[in-house]
Amino acid sequence: MLPDRRRSVPSSPQRVLLLAPYFLPRRRVGSMRPFRFAIHLREFGWEPTILTIASPGAKLTGKEAHLLKDVRVLSIASPIDRTFRSESQLGAPSGKGGRSRQRAPASWIAALDRQFPVDTWLPLFAAKFGKMLRQAAEVDPQVVWATGDPWSGLVAGQWLSRRLGVPYIADFRDPWTLSEVRTREKWAWVKRIDRNAERRVVAGADVLMFQTRQVADAYQECYARLDPAMVVIGNSFDPDVFDDPIAIEGDIHRQDVLPAYSSMLRIGFFGRFRAMSPAAPIMDALAELQKQQVSLAERVCVHSFGPLSETDAARARAHGLEGRFVCEDAVPLERALSTLRRFDLLLVSTDMRRRHIIPAKIFEYLAVGRPILSLSPNPEVGEMLRRTGTGIQLQDKAAVARLLTDCIHARELGQRLPIPFDPQPREIMRHDARATTREFVRTLDALAGR
Repeated sequence: MLPDRRRSVPSSPQRVLLLAPYFLPRRRVGSMRPFRFAIHLREFGWEPTILTIASPGAKLTGKEAHLLKDVRVLSIASPIDRTFRSESQLGAPSGKGGRSRQRAPASWIAALDRQFPVDTWLPLFAAKFGKMLRQAAEVDPQVVWATGDPWSGLVAGQWLSRRLGVPYIADFRDPWTLSEVRTREKWAWVKRIDRNAERRVVAGADVLMFQTRQVADAYQECYARLDPAMVVIGNSFDPDVFDDPIAIEGDIHRQDVLPAYSSMLRIGFFGRFRAMSPAAPIMDALAELQKQQVSLAERVCVHSFGPLSETDAARARAHGLEGRFVCEDAVPLERALSTLRRFDLLLVSTDMRRRHIIPAKIFEYLAVGRPILSLSPNPEVGEMLRRTGTGIQLQDKAAVARLLTDCIHARELGQRLPIPFDPQPREIMRHDARATTREFVRTLDALAGR
């Protein structure tokens, strides 16, 4: 067994203000990263306070409430909030499967939102800045940390750190203006405003934080004249959040949850397919498999948790693959392990233009004890799978179709899937939430002079 890495909490912890525009119970991409930091920081001598946008009507699960019981959460209210209607990896607001449809007026509003300089939360932070500053001053933090997107969180974090006179960590997570996907549809004058806002954040932050080395290198090259200090801290999985034990040392065996043989190959995708994580790559591979032998494609079933978008549903119909996709109800994160252990393979899929992104779901996958099939274009994902011994990365649809064929035959014979799968516990635990929080604390300690 791996050693317990907790340590005693100092009697007088330092204080850090975490400006996280999206935080639980708002179930948006990016809300889990500050949550995982917050629930472990006290173990390393730092007392976190969260400052977030209020989420009226949303509720924490019992597990989340328990983990956050000692964490102070401050909020500002917004008179308008459309993010609950926006697509999210965590599924539709109702949590039901089916098909996602956006009405025409909503799509026009969303299009205008994308053209707003920085983002549409910026006016809220400007209007509420007086209250935010009073809340922050009451906390009296030694360090301010803010995360984006929304990118206005990075701007507001810089405002607060300047007024408080304390060091500032700007956690970009993923690229802002350097993202091909995020900027391609923006008007030229909006792009200029965004780039200037980003430059001010880069110039004013004491440390920039990123999830991947590729993104950090891109920012280092783009802003070389500013010579920003940087740290790379990836996302994580958290054993404390799950209801079930993690499976990284062979203590949970596939025969405990799956039959020895099966005529079906079941692939799980945790969350819903969406624009940034489309179903298209696996659909194209299944279409290729169907060309070779229809009966083989009929023995593959892809499960996701939330409705297919209209685009993905139309693509499935065009390929004759509607029956290959099952949309289940969304499930809370604490039930992720038991849910995902029903599947033979766990799928990672991203927009092919997102070459610098490591999808957050892959970290949950590391704890499941099932082989991972990544269709991501990011070589860092493939390297992670090789290092942790948890799966394979492919991008050519013909190669994916061949692998699926071999997996179908292996399942039929009750054999191991022909995928590299030899989990390395120590490598996997590098992505545990306490390990990444410890890395975060090293940066906090350095800025606070500890």
